[in-house]
Formats: sequence, C-alpha cells, structure tokens
Amino acid sequence: MSLSFVTHLYYDTRNEHLGDYSMYEHTYLQKLNDALINIPSKEKTLILTYYQELIHKEHLTDQSEETIIQALGDPVIIAAAILKKNRAKTSQSPYEQQGWQEWSDQGMDDKFDTKKSKRTRPYSKLQRVLQILGLLFINLTLMFWLFLCIGILIVCGWIVSITFVISPIILIAAYFTPYLTYPLFSLSIGCVLFGLGIVGCYLCKTLTKYFWRVTKYYFYANLHVLRGDY
Repeated sequence: MSLSFVTHLYYDTRNEHLGDYSMYEHTYLQKLNDALINIPSKEKTLILTYYQELIHKEHLTDQSEETIIQALGDPVIIAAAILKKNRAKTSQSPYEQQGWQEWSDQGMDDKFDTKKSKRTRPYSKLQRVLQILGLLFINLTLMFWLFLCIGILIVCGWIVSITFVISPIILIAAYFTPYLTYPLFSLSIGCVLFGLGIVGCYLCKTLTKYFWRVTKYYFYANLHVLRGDY
C-alpha cells in the first residue's frame, strides 16, 4: 500500500465525518489502529505515521488539536476504506498487481491441434480399412456360422414343439381305428407330448425374442463400423 493512496484517502474522508470528535491525537490514532484489522504491521505503521505527522503539521498552523482531528474524519471510516482497498489488492494475483496480463495459449493449441489432425488423417483412413477387413473376417469365419447354427436350432425347436402340440389330435383320430392295440396308453402319451409342446413353444418364443434382439444389435454395430462412427 503506497503513501499516495493514504494521502488521497485523507482528502476523500476529511469531509465524511459524522458529528464532532472531542478526542486528542493519542485517542484518535489508537482508534485508527484498532480499526485497521488484518493489515500487515508494516503498512499499519506507515498509515499511523502519516496521520501522526499530518496532525503535527496542521498543529503548526496554530489550529487546535480537536479542530485538526475533526477535519481528518472518522477513523473508522478511514480504516474501512483502507481495508476495502487492501482486499481488492489481495484478490489479484502477484503478477496482476505488477501490471502483468494473463496470456492465453488457446490460439497456439488450435494451431497445434490442426497440424496434429492433418498428420493423423492418413493413419485414420488406414485404421478404418483395417477395421472393415477385420470385421469381414470375423463375420465370415465365426459370427455368421454362429448365428446360423443358433437360428437352425431355434427353428428345429419350433418344429418339434409344434409337432408335440398337434400330436394329441393324431392320437385321438387313431383312437377310433380298429388296429390300435392300447388306445388309452396312446392317449396318455399324446397328453404328455402336448404338455411338452406347450413348454417348448414358450421356450422357443423367449429364445426367438432374445435372438432377434442380439442379431439386430449386432447388425447395427456392424453398420456403425462400416460408416466409420467408431
């Protein structure tokens, strides 16, 4: 905190006092010292010395001490202005206090990123070609046959389940034929097969639903790879 600020503060606050101050130099300086909280001792000494010398200088003009102190202003107001100035100063960085300005390297980063993207562009095309070739290799050697086998098993499950469901109809028709030796036994077997067919249809329905979801997801994933989204 410079001495010029304290001098400027004196002329700003000399007319802001409220009422009369019937106090002497020691009391005035003591109140000012008590009001200057959180101020470094070196700066506080500088401020108190300035006001003490100012009182002595005005006292040489044959003015009374009370008149001089009344002209100085309220020590609490003076201390509040000094504290406000000190807080504004400490909120700045040391470089800003010395007149430095913050330098931004955003432009340099943009230029560096542009050059970097230009250098990596051929490698990105090569990487995409390798992704497509790898995807085709995996699909033709593994995934296609895996999905085909699972699909065939599900279709076979549907065929067997539907056959079991309609088997009681055939057995009931055969029950009335004269060539059937054990008609009741055949009817019992038909009921069992019908129950197994119902369970099989439920399982095949569930497997078909999840198989369709997985197939759809895998298809869209391959499509994104071919488009270069990944």
